[in-house]
Amino acid sequence: MKNSLNVLVVENEETSALSVALYCWGHAPAIFTDAQAAFDEFTQSVNSYDAILIDVDLTTHEVDQLSALLASRSVPCLLLNTPSHHALTHTNNITLLESKNDITKLLTWLDSINKPDRIFEDNHKLFTLIYASHAVGDTTPSDVMNILKVARKINKELEVTGVLLYNKGWWLQVLEGSFTAVTSLFFDHIQKDKRHQNVTLLVLDPSTKRQFSNWDMGFYSSQTEQDANLSWTDLDTHPAGAFIKQKLSNAQDYTRYFMR
Repeated sequence: MKNSLNVLVVENEETSALSVALYCWGHAPAIFTDAQAAFDEFTQSVNSYDAILIDVDLTTHEVDQLSALLASRSVPCLLLNTPSHHALTHTNNITLLESKNDITKLLTWLDSINKPDRIFEDNHKLFTLIYASHAVGDTTPSDVMNILKVARKINKELEVTGVLLYNKGWWLQVLEGSFTAVTSLFFDHIQKDKRHQNVTLLVLDPSTKRQFSNWDMGFYSSQTEQDANLSWTDLDTHPAGAFIKQKLSNAQDYTRYFMR
């Protein structure tokens, strides 16, 4: 399973193409619209980020700041190709992105970033919990990102990992962790969330190992009718694809909704 990366992102709008792509591929972007605020955050939490992604045109002063930051810590940086960014091409670990629609290059860049595997002691017996539910009302990219932000924070604290799927108003979520962690999340929080209904527990089984050990909460969507950006990931090529297909095929009551 590929690593989930913490990426510092500077962009104009929270729901821009690059951040949505990062979320869809299970990564955790910290989103800033102001470059100075982003650089301050990076300086204060330098060891919290695995990479930097910038899709705005920086001023000369901001370019100098970024150059100094990258000199202080060798972290991969992906920049939208603009004239002001050419001054940074001499800096190590800089990659220029010709277009924010060049998803192939973005994914290649992400795959090239090495991150130590997250280690879990798993002193308690490991369980996998899978549930399905139906969204209440429309679901936008912003809604998905807000859900993932909260889920990833809580899951990290509880040492729960997993993946979230969305398709045409239906949700499916895989949680893995201790029995207490996954069941308390499901019964005390998820089942009571008013943003979805018809919450159905499909699987609660003991497991021998984590399938998503480096994902606090990965994400996959095949939604196309509301926002094409959320369908960038492909179940055939997605890192979690084989596991998800197997589990979906074993849950026939749900596949008639999710795979229709």
